[in-house]
Order: sequence, then C-alpha cells, then structure tokens
Amino acid sequence: MVSSPDGRSRENYLRGVSSTGPNDVWAVGIYNTSTGLYLPLTEHRNGQSWQVVPAPSEGSSMTAPATVFAAPKDVWVGGSFYNANAAQLTLAQHWDGTIWQTFPNPSPAAERNGAVRLLAGVVSVPGQGVWAVGLYYQPFTPPQTLIKFYGAESQQ
Repeated sequence: MVSSPDGRSRENYLRGVSSTGPNDVWAVGIYNTSTGLYLPLTEHRNGQSWQVVPAPSEGSSMTAPATVFAAPKDVWVGGSFYNANAAQLTLAQHWDGTIWQTFPNPSPAAERNGAVRLLAGVVSVPGQGVWAVGLYYQPFTPPQTLIKFYGAESQQ
C-alpha cells in the first residue's frame, strides 16, 4: 500500500487512474466534506510523491470524476455531477498542466430529477480529439449508451 495525500477523515476514494510513465500518474475520485458536499479528488504522482491537484466542482451537491486519461500536460477527466434539479449530468474536464477547463455537456435526455448521465471512460486520440463513453437514462426507462466526442471543430 502507498499512502495518499487526501488527508480527510470522512469518506474519500479514488475511482480512476492513468499514467504516461513512472513520473506522471493521475488518479481521480471524490471526497466528502463536513457539510455533506461531495467534491472532486484529483491526485498526481511525480515519481516521488502524490500531490492533490484541486479541480473545480460543477455540482450543487456532488461532482464525481470516475475516469481519467493522461498524456503529458494533457489530462482528461470524465464522470458526473448533480445540478440544482437533482439531475445527474456528465462531467468532462481538461487539465493542460496549468489550469482546468470544464467542457459543456449537451444532454440527450431532459435535465430533471432522477435523470442520469455519466461518463465512465475517456481517451484522447492524438490529432483527432477526445472520446468519452458512458450511459444515460430517464426514470423508469432502460439505460442507453452515450458516446461524446470533443474535437477542434465539433462537439457531439
């Protein structure tokens, strides 16, 4: 076991990991604050130690990264967050080595209480763009596949 710098006594866990090599490892998950808010937990290992890299929270109650893809100074995170209407929406964020950027996420289903959309896998294809996959559904309907593409000229 290797110690993690999360340093919180409440619930916290990591859900995804990716690496470009022994000196560049990324892990993502969530932690719970004393007020009950779930925030993103993003950690980076530089080959010597793990450091927390604060990521923006998008949700009113929870922002939950679930997957990460790392390339040098090009880290993509996918997951979900809850909006003010208690709908679970897709989360897509990018770290360029300096700042985080959150990408807009058009949803294939209504953003209402009980709706679910999440990204469970993400990969960057050099020269093409970023693919993210997951699922979406409305209450009382079967889950459907969700594929999103983030490229220089289009977003789907």
